Amino acid sequence: FEKLEITGEYQAVTAVYKVDGKGYAVAIETTSQYSLEPMTAVIGISDEGKITGIEIDNYSESKNFESYPDTFVGKDSALEGVDLFGGVTYSSKAFKEAVSEAFTAVEEVAGK
Repeated sequence: FEKLEITGEYQAVTAVYKVDGKGYAVAIETTSQYSLEPMTAVIGISDEGKITGIEIDNYSESKNFESYPDTFVGKDSALEGVDLFGGVTYSSKAFKEAVSEAFTAVEEVAGK
């Protein structure tokens, strides 16, 4: 992994790494008004601009959120077909916005 410098102002993106031959790994941290503590995750984005995987490192809500990140896999920056997750609407909205921001950060570093 090679940590890349990001210069844009991001609310959720904490780091972007280049993964040789595979794309990018983007670390995010986000909260919603109902979260007790930040949700942290790492998002894999291929060189072709598709999500290859998402690993949630921390999520303290009581509702089951584990299957929600799987709905992002294979999606591009449009995130077409990704809906909010019932029962944790505010957290899923914050998460979806963070994933969208991850694409913006990758676009920034890929252009350098």
